[in-house]
Amino acid sequence: MVTGLTYLQDVDLINLNPIVFQKIKFGRLNTEFEPLFNLAKLFFHNFQPGLSEGKEKTFSFLVPIHLLFENFVAKIFQTFSDVALKFNYHKPQLPLALHKGKEVFWLEPDFTITCGDDVITILDTKYKYPFDKEGNVSINTDDLYQLSTYALRCNCKTLFLIYPKFLGSNNEKNLLDEYQIQSAFGRITLCIMQIDIMENDLEKISTTLRGEVYPLLIQEPNANPASSAT
Repeated sequence: MVTGLTYLQDVDLINLNPIVFQKIKFGRLNTEFEPLFNLAKLFFHNFQPGLSEGKEKTFSFLVPIHLLFENFVAKIFQTFSDVALKFNYHKPQLPLALHKGKEVFWLEPDFTITCGDDVITILDTKYKYPFDKEGNVSINTDDLYQLSTYALRCNCKTLFLIYPKFLGSNNEKNLLDEYQIQSAFGRITLCIMQIDIMENDLEKISTTLRGEVYPLLIQEPNANPASSAT
């Protein structure tokens, strides 16, 4: 770090403009900085890299938006844990089947809420647009099958599919829709929700979600979150 500061002693701040970028040339001594330079130039001109044409050297980076959204939701739901209920992230991990005495097809829900040893709620995030062209709630059947499998394995009767609220969405509700799934051990409730990820006040989001989620948890025979819901 000291060496780097020494090198920067003779460096002056300048105002960037297109002419400055045009003056910079690359040769044998500085060619390793060319990808970073081109990335900075893209940001300066507010361009996006073309991956199908062009000869400029640059490096690409991909942001796993679905994981970013999942971590955002996890931060919110961490406030749900109390004496009676426990919020879990990627737990429990359970095998769906046995094959030659070996546990296989491991299931790993995004989130669960447990009361003692019982899973009373399973929550799964999907970074997708939850509406069709007519503005009606539309969920992917594969997502439905995935959540139903979680419910059957964990003997859980309350499920949540959580989507981000996209810009331009005309539906302002948090709880978008509700489905009733018939199973051998009773009716399973699947709730479709959206979260406003543009809201800066995480406490406000958490309070809103508690108001939507807790009434459904109270319906579970083993859950008693009344003390924390008040």
